[in-house]
This record gives sequence, C-alpha cells and structure tokens, in this order.
Amino acid sequence: MLLERTSARPVGSMPAGGGAPNAAPIFDEDLHGPTCGYLAARVPLTYALMVAALVDGETLTREDLRTPAEVRHEVEFHIAFRGMASVFETADRLSWERVGTDEWVVFCRQAVMEMLAAEGVISGVDQLTADELAAGLMHLSDRDAEDLTNPIDVRYELTRIAYTRGVDAFRQAAAEPFEVDAPAFDTEAHAWPGFCRQAVAGMLASDAAAVAA
Repeated sequence: MLLERTSARPVGSMPAGGGAPNAAPIFDEDLHGPTCGYLAARVPLTYALMVAALVDGETLTREDLRTPAEVRHEVEFHIAFRGMASVFETADRLSWERVGTDEWVVFCRQAVMEMLAAEGVISGVDQLTADELAAGLMHLSDRDAEDLTNPIDVRYELTRIAYTRGVDAFRQAAAEPFEVDAPAFDTEAHAWPGFCRQAVAGMLASDAAAVAA
C-alpha cells in the first residue's frame, strides 16, 4: 500500500480521521520521492505467495535478490505495491501451469527457500525417509529429469515441495502407488520412478559424505 509522508505537509492539509498503522512505513527517496513510501506490514504468507510476489515483480532482476534480507524486502514491497489480489492470481497460475523450466520462476523459488532457511524456517525434509522423499519427487515435482542432475538441485526441489505442500504430502504420496500415465513407448516417463529413487539416494549419499568430511 503506497503512503504519503503527511508530516511533510502543512497540518491543515492533512486528511481527518484514521489511526496510526501497526507497522512503520518505509520511505525510499530514490524510488518514490521524499514524501511517498510503502507500508511493509508483516502478515502470514505461504511459500507459494512469497514466490508469486517475486515472479510478479516485473522490474526485478537477480541483482535485486542477492541476500535473504533483499529477498524479504522485495517480497514485502511487491505485496504492498501490487496488492494481495494480484499475488494470489499469480500464485494460482503458478500452481497449475508447468513452470519448472521457467528460469525466473526457478530462481525466485530458490531465493525464497534460501531466505526462509536464513530465517530459521525448517522445511521438514530431513524428517522424511528415503521412500517418502522419492515418492514426493515422483508425485509432486514439476521439474524434468534434466533439471535434477545433481544433489543440490534435488534438495532444492524437495525443499520447495515441502515448503509448498508440507511434509504430510510426502507421506501421503508414499502411501499411494505411483502409476505412469504414458504409453509404453514413452521410455522417459516409465523411467521416472527409478530416476527419482536414484536421485534421492544420490542426494542422501552426498549429505552423508559432507557430514563425514
């Protein structure tokens, strides 16, 4: 929500009524000028909404999101500037479109994940078994095998799913048999379950090696 710094105006020109906001407005003279700013109110936000806020930021670049603090700032600014309706609309679109190959969406997902990790928000991935992780990857990922070629990418995707769907979604996926919905000649689709198991095993082996080093 954009605000005006009314203290810069004569008292007689101030609008009557209204109370003080619960959060102090932030004024950025470089962007809005000396008398305009935005209200950065902390409200409960899901991981998906925070990603959508960044994806929605038409003027954002990777340079604007180099640190967790910058990511938090941009999330709050774009929600305040564009409004929750716009963010919900983007989040809804991202939930049903296959966007796992969109480089900007993937970057925003990783930026929010790193911000949450820096803020101490636990994803719960480390509480899950290898079978549960593999099932979650099979059922819930929107990425292709070529996007998951190393343990870091696999962990990013599992963490994204956990932040988005919760760890119970992994357990539910593990309780359901995975059926390949593809014709027999689609060898890639039929290889997906085995690939997911191998990808998770490789990630866990990499984790164990890092701990032992």
